[in-house]
Amino acid sequence: MFPEGMGGLLIKKWYAVLLYLFCFGCFADALTLSADMKQTSLVGYAEILVEPQHEILFEQIITSDFASRFRPFSQAEVNRGITHQAVWLKFSIHNPSSRAIEWVLTPETSYIDNIDIYFTAGSSSQQATPNFSSRNTRAGASSDSWQHRRLSDYLAFSSRDIAYRLLNAKFVAQAGESSSFYVRLSSNTLETMNVQLFVEEKGAFKDRTLTEYFLFGIYFGLFTALALLTVILWSYTRSYSYKYYIYFLSYLVFNIVMWTSLNGFSFQYFWPDSPQIFNQSFHVLYLCVAIFSFLFGRQLLNTKLLLPRVDKLLLGLIALYVLAVILRLFGVYDLVLYISFFSLLSMAFQPVLGWLCYRKGNTYVLLYIVAWVPYGISLILSLISASSQWSAFGMGLIHLTQAAVLFECLMLILATLDKMRSTSSKLQRQAQLSKLDPLTNLGNRRHLSDHIAYLADLEEREGEYWLLLIDIDHFKQVNDRYGHATGDKVLVELAQILKNECRSVDVAIRWGGEEFIVLINVASQKMAYNIAERIRQTFMNSVSESGNQTFRHTLSIGMDELIFDSPDAFSVGLEGADKALYQAKNAGRNRVVSFADGVAK
Repeated sequence: MFPEGMGGLLIKKWYAVLLYLFCFGCFADALTLSADMKQTSLVGYAEILVEPQHEILFEQIITSDFASRFRPFSQAEVNRGITHQAVWLKFSIHNPSSRAIEWVLTPETSYIDNIDIYFTAGSSSQQATPNFSSRNTRAGASSDSWQHRRLSDYLAFSSRDIAYRLLNAKFVAQAGESSSFYVRLSSNTLETMNVQLFVEEKGAFKDRTLTEYFLFGIYFGLFTALALLTVILWSYTRSYSYKYYIYFLSYLVFNIVMWTSLNGFSFQYFWPDSPQIFNQSFHVLYLCVAIFSFLFGRQLLNTKLLLPRVDKLLLGLIALYVLAVILRLFGVYDLVLYISFFSLLSMAFQPVLGWLCYRKGNTYVLLYIVAWVPYGISLILSLISASSQWSAFGMGLIHLTQAAVLFECLMLILATLDKMRSTSSKLQRQAQLSKLDPLTNLGNRRHLSDHIAYLADLEEREGEYWLLLIDIDHFKQVNDRYGHATGDKVLVELAQILKNECRSVDVAIRWGGEEFIVLINVASQKMAYNIAERIRQTFMNSVSESGNQTFRHTLSIGMDELIFDSPDAFSVGLEGADKALYQAKNAGRNRVVSFADGVAK
C-alpha cells in the first residue's frame, strides 16, 4: 500500500497523524480516567447533535459532513423536554495510567429507552458487537473498526452489565490508550428526555451505589411505615367511613409504586423479565396518584359541603383521569401522556383548595395546606424541568420532589389526626349540648339518665342518694299575669339557685315545664331534707321583677330515696317523689314532703 524506503516511512507517519486527527481531533477534550474516579458528568467533555427525524445512520454520523454539526454539550442541553427526537453525544476517554481501568457509563434517569454506544479500540466491552465496519464514509474513517453496544429498557433486566436500577454499560480502558465514543439516546415513544450521562470508575461506582441503595431503602421504608400507620388508624378509629382510609392508603401505595418505577427499582425487583410493564405503566401511575389525591382531598376538606362548585370541578377532573387510564389500557399513548402530566400539575394546586376551605371556617386544614405547599412547588419545578428545556437542572428537582412527597404524606396523616381531634371535640360539644336545657343551662333528662346509669354500674356507693322533685307553685298564673318572658326569668332564677346548692357529686336538671329534679348524695335523710328546705326558703325569699313590678314566689318539693337494688330503681324513686310532691301541693304548697316506707311525711 505504501512505497518502500524512507519516503514510505514518512508517508506512514503522516497517515497515522491524519488518522488520529480525524478520530480524536473532532472530539472535545478527552475525559481522563483514574483508578478512583468518582461519578463525572459528560457535560463539558462531550459534543451534542440533535436528530429530529430518527434518520441519521452511524455510518453518516462519523463522516466529516456531520462533524461540524456537533456543538459543545452544556448543562442547558441536558433536558430536552417531551420529544420524539434522538440525540447523539460524542466524546473520548483517555487512560494515562500503566494498567487497565474498568469504568461504567450510566444515564441520570430512567427516561431514556435506548442507548446505542459505538466505540473504537482502546476500550472493550464483553457484550459489544465487534468489527462494526463503517460504510459509505469519507476518507480516513473508512478504515476504522467500531464496536457497538445497545442498552435498552425494552430488554430484560438481566441484560445489564451490572444489576443496577438504571441502564449501564461496563468498559475496560487499556493502559495508556484512548477511545472514541458516539452515543445515541432515543425513546420508542413520545417521552420526556434527559440526556445526562456519567462516567465512573467501577469500584467508585459500587461504593456509591451501596450508599445510594441504603438511602433509598430508608426512604421507601418510611413510606411503608406511613402506609402501616394508616392501616393502624383505620383499625383503631371509627371516626370516618372506610372510603376515607381507602383513598389515602391507595394514594400512599400508588406513590410508592410510582417512585419505585421512576427510580428504576420496580424493573429490578418486581418485574425484571417484563420490560413492557415497566415502560407502559408510568402514565397510569401518575393518573392514579392524582385520582386518589383528589378523592382523599374531597373527603378531608369536605368540599361537597363547603365548596359545591369546586367539588363538581374535582369530580370532573377525576372522571377525566379515569377516562385517560382506560384509554391508556386500550393503547392510546400521546394524548394520555399529556393528560398524565396535567394531572400531576393539577395536584400542585391543592394548597389553594385547602385555603378556600380554610376561609369557609375549616380550621383544621392548615396542616393540609402545609403538607401541599412544598410538594406543590417542587412538583411544578420538576414538571417544568422534565417537560421543557427551560430548566438546566437534572435529577436534583426530582429528588427534591421525592423528599417533599414523603413530608407531604406525613403531614396529611397529621392533618387526619387533627381532623379526628377536631371532630371528636365537636362531637363532645354536641353531646354536651344535647344533655343541656337551652333555657336554664341545667342538664336535661338525657343527662340525668346517663348519670343514673353511671351510678348503677358502680360496684360500691357511699352514702344515700335522694331524688328531689321540684315544682313551682302557681307558675301558670305567673305566665298569665306577667308574660312568658318573665316566667322564663323565674325558671332561670330557680336554676341558678339549684346550681349554687349542688355540689360536684350532685345533679340538677330541668325535668320539663316548671318541674326540676335534683339528685343529691348525702349521709342521711335529714341532710337531704335540709338541702331541700334550704332550696325552698331561698327561692321563697328571692324577688322577681317584671317591668316596674316586683313579686315573690314559692315552690313545693317531693323527695324519695333512690335505692339501686333493681333495674327500675329510678322509676321507683321518681314515683315516690311524685307522690310526695302531690301530698305537698294538697297540704297547701310551699313545703317539702319526704316519701319513706311508702308514706309521704
